[in-house]
Amino acid sequence: MFASMPIGTAGIQILAITSSTDFQSAAIAPGSLESIWCTGLTGIQGVMGGTGPILPTQLAGVSVYAGGAANAPILAVADLGGYQLINIQIPWDAGGFNAIAVSQGQEKATATVTGGAQWPVFFAGGAGYLVARHASDYSLVAPDNPARPGEWIVGYASNLGPVANTPPSGAVAPNNPLSPLAPTPGASGVSAPVYSVVIPQPGEQPGTQTEAVDSNFMGLAPGTVGVYQINFRVPDAAPAGDAVVYMRKTVDCGFFFVQGCGRGLTSTFSDSVKLPIGH
Repeated sequence: MFASMPIGTAGIQILAITSSTDFQSAAIAPGSLESIWCTGLTGIQGVMGGTGPILPTQLAGVSVYAGGAANAPILAVADLGGYQLINIQIPWDAGGFNAIAVSQGQEKATATVTGGAQWPVFFAGGAGYLVARHASDYSLVAPDNPARPGEWIVGYASNLGPVANTPPSGAVAPNNPLSPLAPTPGASGVSAPVYSVVIPQPGEQPGTQTEAVDSNFMGLAPGTVGVYQINFRVPDAAPAGDAVVYMRKTVDCGFFFVQGCGRGLTSTFSDSVKLPIGH
């Protein structure tokens, strides 16, 4: 869970910076939702949520600065007894950075972000199940209301990066037109990433899975801030039980070796979540 290291604190102490999807690892991208765990904030009464057509960049006197962008939109601040929690959206125009600063009045703390090799994507409940709905009736997918082979599922995620028709930072995503993924190319010779949903067969490692499941939309979920919607179809041959679901990100690093990418096609996988499947 501790994915940050304080490098300059006063009365405020940053304990951790995590993705809001799993409250564990931290791999930050513009538009993503992050949670900052800290102590030293004052004047917060329970849970205080941001309101308005665009989320505020200051709430209860608290501001969060992320990289070279303006202050981050704040979804909520909360005093949980002994420590405080700040939920933010990384601004869409945030550039490359590795630090987040929290300030309130004259107090300020900064922490470096140390994300791991895998990146958090899917929202998951306490038992590790994907937060998802049945596309047919929008009821929640759960062990007592499982997905079925051949069925379309709507999963929810964060941290997938650039989209077309980008809304302002802190504003809800539009529904007409939609905001689908629009990944941008990386370094010279490196292709834009291609995302896919992977459900390995039982006992199969995700890296050996070559077939992605069908998907007809990946992009921002209309009416939400920083939440991505991923529509995918459960394979017809999926066995009953808890399936493991990953996102796969594939880039073509090009013919020549590129530092930080490699050579040729390279795939990385997100953290996994569970999807209950019934017959």
